[in-house]
Amino acid sequence: MRWKIFTLNNRTLCNLAALPRVIKAIRKDLKVQQEYISYKIDPVIEDLLSSADTHLSPKEIHKIKNYYGLAVPAILAESFVLLQGRKLSETERWIATCLGAMTGLFDDFFDVAGLSKEMVKEKIFSPEISVDRPANEQLFSRFYREVLKHSSAPEEITKNLYEVYLHQVKSLEQEDGTLNEEQTWDVTQAKGGSSLLFYRSGIMPQPPVQEITFLFNVGALMQVANDIFDVYKDREAGVRTGLMFLKNIDPFRERFNKDLNNLFLQSHSLSYKRKAIKHFMERINLAVFCRALVALDQLKMLEKKTNGEFLLEKYTRKDLICDMDTKKNMLRSAAYFLNYSY
Repeated sequence: MRWKIFTLNNRTLCNLAALPRVIKAIRKDLKVQQEYISYKIDPVIEDLLSSADTHLSPKEIHKIKNYYGLAVPAILAESFVLLQGRKLSETERWIATCLGAMTGLFDDFFDVAGLSKEMVKEKIFSPEISVDRPANEQLFSRFYREVLKHSSAPEEITKNLYEVYLHQVKSLEQEDGTLNEEQTWDVTQAKGGSSLLFYRSGIMPQPPVQEITFLFNVGALMQVANDIFDVYKDREAGVRTGLMFLKNIDPFRERFNKDLNNLFLQSHSLSYKRKAIKHFMERINLAVFCRALVALDQLKMLEKKTNGEFLLEKYTRKDLICDMDTKKNMLRSAAYFLNYSY
């Protein structure tokens, strides 16, 4: 099946006009956040490493400074306040930055550090800093305590982090092969939905019920998009995501498209100004979902190498990793953006 990127009509023309604005806004917010990290996060890391007996790996630092600590405030938090038609406050930026910085460390408690479920759970409800623990655990507690200190609803932060923990524990079953395809999809979506609500809990005021439901669904599809980009890493680690069950990309692609279209429909239920919702959807779509569609294109093309079947175990690292920094892929992502409108 050939996937048509877009057709020229009034919707695509409107989106074409909006595209430079969205790109400019995202780039500006990323630059602001990079500068913020340099003077707010770097000193925290340097202070810890100057007094701790252990060290942080380059990968851990990269996740804090160039991935979660960058994207959570610059992409997600900025999008949340777009719905409210306002700017991100200084307190909200600090909370969102700390929430992002916590994320990679928290994931690694399960994936790398090998902490027991009970130990991880204890860190959620008892965030004291223990100087006899490794640097990554101390840093997590530092960021977490900053979040709780500055949040107007610390109990909500803790509750949502515990929800993330529960779904993270459930997702460990993806490694032992006990989940079928539909169960895997459900676990993936629950993990993504709970994670986005965790990040949202750092932004004031508290969201209405319809926004909570909507954002859960946005986060669910964002996790699916993340799995698309992590397909090589997950295959090597033996993590069975929804892509591991496929023999053809088309059904997965159709489900992704259906869920994405449903998000645009669900956004109409939000009790915010139409323009604010439109800007939110434009931003999240370009930053996340359009990129995932480009990655799916790349996976679909691999079927030609294996007699029309998608055989994940047959493909190389280069085959499976989608480089979104190439001009070609950036243009394709922009082209997909033209398909969708609020």
